[in-house]
Amino acid sequence: MMFSHFLIAYVFSIAIFEGNFSYKLFGSLACICLFITIHLNHWDIGWTISAISREKNVAFFDKYNFLRTTVKPYDLILCDMTTSWYVPSFNGKVIGDAHPVYWIPDYKERRKDVSNFFTKENSDSLRQTIVEKYNPDYVLLDSTKVHLSDSTQVWLKNLGKVVYERDGLELIKLN
Repeated sequence: MMFSHFLIAYVFSIAIFEGNFSYKLFGSLACICLFITIHLNHWDIGWTISAISREKNVAFFDKYNFLRTTVKPYDLILCDMTTSWYVPSFNGKVIGDAHPVYWIPDYKERRKDVSNFFTKENSDSLRQTIVEKYNPDYVLLDSTKVHLSDSTQVWLKNLGKVVYERDGLELIKLN
C-alpha cells in the first residue's frame, strides 16, 4: 500500500515537471487517488510507522530462553493460552493455541481442555483426564497468568519433577 502511495506521488511530480496536459490530468487524478487512499488507510499507515520507530521490549521474552536447552523441538508442553504464543518460538509444541495452525481439526476442543486444565475451580481428576488424553511431556506454569490452588500444584509436582523454576515460570517434566 505504501509503495502505491510513493508511486502516485512520483507520477504526480513527473506530471508537474513535464508540463504536458495529459500528464497534468493524469497526475491530478493520481493525486486525488493518493489522498483518498491515505484518508482510508491513515490508521494502518500510522500504526506501521509507529511500529517501525518504537523500541521493542524483547527483555520480556528472555525468561523463556531456558526452553531452548531444556526442551526438545517435538516435546509436547501443556501451558496456558497466553504462554502458548511464546513456547513454540523457543522449543516444543503446545496443546492449545489462540491462533492454531490450519491442519489441527480439533483446535476448539484443545482450547477448551487447556482452559479447563488451568481453571482454578476445576478438579484434579479433570486435569488428570486431560493429561491422559494429550500425554504431554511437560507442564509449564506461569504464576503471573495462572493461579492454581496449592493442592493442585502439589498434585502436579507428584506427577513428575520440577526441572526449571525461575522468573515466575515452573516447568514440570511429567513421568
